[in-house]
Amino acid sequence: MLRKIICVIFLMFCTICFTFCIKGYSLYNQNVINDNIDLIYKEISSGNQFVSFNEIDDEFINALLSSEDKRFYSHPGVDLKSIIRALITNLKYLDYKEGGSTITQQLAKNLYFTSEKKIERKVAELYVVYQLENNYTKDQILEMYLNIIYFGEGKYGLSDAVTYYFQEDPIDLSQVQINALVKTIKCPTYCNPNY
Repeated sequence: MLRKIICVIFLMFCTICFTFCIKGYSLYNQNVINDNIDLIYKEISSGNQFVSFNEIDDEFINALLSSEDKRFYSHPGVDLKSIIRALITNLKYLDYKEGGSTITQQLAKNLYFTSEKKIERKVAELYVVYQLENNYTKDQILEMYLNIIYFGEGKYGLSDAVTYYFQEDPIDLSQVQINALVKTIKCPTYCNPNY
């Protein structure tokens, strides 16, 4: 009897997972089919506000990775340790307190999806993550991320944010300015340098 119950639960779990994979793939197709990542990358890199990876201070990269994705250069776009840690925290508080998204996942979400907390969106995001990780270097992924991420007060991308908040070039930021901008990424509405 216990075996049958376990089999039924396992089949239900597999069915649910399969359903979310299908819905996620459908969402992925709807959003990505007309906006190829290569075209988006060319559009981003041809803009006059574009900051190449070489123009970003190493201290900024280190602070960003320390805050957002410590294992960025070692994981394949998804960090299972972070996901498990976030899952445990969220179950502990029975609320969405912590996310486990990597920089690559955040980039995928910002390129194609809304911030809506749905499982199918997270699955769709994984299809984009796979494309990003297989077609771009980690430095290119960071470059794209930093050129589109929201920094509060209507400012998207590092160049726009640095000019607006500090009237500087991205390579000339002080450690205090770097820390303020990295903190802004987590909470752009309430933690930007003007607060």
